[in-house]
Amino acid sequence: MKKGRKEYFNEFPLDGKLVNKVVELITHHSSLITVKKGTFLTLSSCTGTKKRAVELERRFGAICENMEGAAIAHICALYGIPLIEMRGISNIVEDRDRSAWNITLAAENCQKAALECIRVI
Repeated sequence: MKKGRKEYFNEFPLDGKLVNKVVELITHHSSLITVKKGTFLTLSSCTGTKKRAVELERRFGAICENMEGAAIAHICALYGIPLIEMRGISNIVEDRDRSAWNITLAAENCQKAALECIRVI
């Protein structure tokens, strides 16, 4: 994608100041939620093995994976909309074990963090 002089390929930048503000806000207001910032990797399918996860982490330096982020980032870049991406992580990629996932807690924590950001920012 090209917008003006800027060309985007395989990577969409976030609003760094906004990211830092959100990380600081969530860290300050919620000692129960672990906050990490870094590269998210958008894939077309879930990684189902620890071996593949380690390979992707090493190759791209990503802290998590998702399937939706790139589409949203693409639209935000196209229209000049500042972007952050916030994820509630339900499981660590390893050999697939759904019993170890905690989707409810991940969704609740992400909702709390997002609502706090909306309230303050």
